[in-house]
Amino acid sequence: MSVVGRTRVGTALMAAVTLAPLAAGDSQRYAALAGVLALLVGLWCLVGALMRLGVLGEVTGYPAHIIGI
Repeated sequence: MSVVGRTRVGTALMAAVTLAPLAAGDSQRYAALAGVLALLVGLWCLVGALMRLGVLGEVTGYPAHIIGI
């Protein structure tokens, strides 16, 4: 098992794998879900900025690998 941190390709892959079953093969629904996901991520970034949580980004922004199970 590994944890991917600060990797845009990994994040895009996780989003695609998560949204694909929800869209059920409908490309318009997939695009709508991707748009909602982008807006939610932006909202969380704004909330984090307002709460001055940038320190968490500094601490957790480094790639981390957990080897186990």
